[in-house]
Amino acid sequence: MLDGTEALARLHGPVDITPGACPEPGKRQLFHPGETVLTNDACAAIRDAGDDPAELVRRHTEGDWGCVSLREAAENEYGLLFGRQIVSFYRLRNGHSVGVITDGTRQSTTLVAPATAGRGAL
Repeated sequence: MLDGTEALARLHGPVDITPGACPEPGKRQLFHPGETVLTNDACAAIRDAGDDPAELVRRHTEGDWGCVSLREAAENEYGLLFGRQIVSFYRLRNGHSVGVITDGTRQSTTLVAPATAGRGAL
């Protein structure tokens, strides 16, 4: 069984565990999002904010989980390794937020309004 550092190293390469060290997102796509869909509420929130849904999905697939707790970030890292759900939350330009959820099979990614997102809703 891998410890957390070994598991992250397999995903991201060598891991710097010094205090304050954090891998920079945007380096490479960690998984394919599958079919991407938006709920009506998420579509309206993103449109009203003037944000780009493709940018949110790009951040999500590159490991930038947005506004999540350390526990939720760890759950996402676990999900990458073991085929579980991955959940990110992003604050939009207008202060509202949306969730981006990829199912464990990586067949679909859904952008949702926080009220429907489940864990960690802002």
